[in-house]
This record gives sequence, C-alpha cells and structure tokens, in this order.
Amino acid sequence: MYGNLRLDCRNNPGLGKLLDDLAQQANNQAGIYHQQLLDVFGHSPSATDLLTMANMMEDYTKGCRNALTASLGGTTDHRIANAIDNFMQTGKVSMEMSTNGHRKYMCSKPKTTVDTEWVAQAQNKRTKTITNNQQKLGFVGVSRGHFIEATHFIKMLRARLHKIPPTEHNKPLQFPLCEIGYSVW
Repeated sequence: MYGNLRLDCRNNPGLGKLLDDLAQQANNQAGIYHQQLLDVFGHSPSATDLLTMANMMEDYTKGCRNALTASLGGTTDHRIANAIDNFMQTGKVSMEMSTNGHRKYMCSKPKTTVDTEWVAQAQNKRTKTITNNQQKLGFVGVSRGHFIEATHFIKMLRARLHKIPPTEHNKPLQFPLCEIGYSVW
C-alpha cells in the first residue's frame, strides 16, 4: 500500500468525504480498516524516530525475563515499560510488577496460549505475588504469540528502515507505517 491518506484527503476533498462516510458506516457494520502512524499534521515519523521506537519496543519485550526473552540479552528500563503499560489507564500496573518483568501487552488473556516458564516462576513467592496481581488484572502470563509477533515486527521494521539512505533518516517516511485489519461490529 503506497501513499498517505491523511495528506491525500487535504488535496482531494471528495476522498475526504468518502472516507468520512465510510467511517460513519463502520459504526453499524463490520469492515476492513486502515490505520497509518502519523502526527497531527499527517506526517510519518522519521526513520530515526522509528528506530528509537523499535529499540524501546525491544527493551519492553525483553523485560519479561523468561525463557522466550533470554536470547535477547542486555538490560531493560522498567520505568519505560511501566509508562507504556499505564498509558491507556486500563488497569494499573505497579512499578513493582514492571520491575519483576510484567508487561501488559505481552501477556495472554485467559484461554489463550500461555508461556509455561512464566507460570513455573510463580513458585518463587515474590513472583507468585506478581502473578496473582496479573490475574487480578485479567492476565495469565506471557503470550508466545505476542512475543513472536513483536520480535518479528521489530526485525522487519529495522530491515525496512535500513533500506532508507542515511541522508533521509531525519525526514518523515514517504510511505508511513500502516495497519490493515478487520473489525467486527
């Protein structure tokens, strides 16, 4: 998918109206959606910005400290993870939970694949308290699928960004990152 719909809508009022009509229609039925990572002016982050975000995502992921993340090595800033986990205000994650490896967006909800290594660590009393707190928030452990998708996304994002000439690294991407999905009404 090429282009930037937000900027295209500024230059083409008909396209803007069509997209507004589709957005209204989506309130009443399922549909395919398209989201672009843009600022309020319709510009993509630069390659430099996105590489910084990829590094933060990797840091967040490896902070889970379990068998899945052991291969990532290095240290992690639990304060950043705590800020990410509490950004949407959908269940408070304490700093203690973050320091002990809890990552809200890496966890499974009940009845999904759960990393048994995380559950096995619950034998440790401190981790058991953290695990109990996770369950109170509706989480049951680190999701292998979330981990695989996050690390694959980071790898592919870096590969895409390394194709951009260094002289272009501080400019907005010509073709912004986008997500396409299916929404059930």
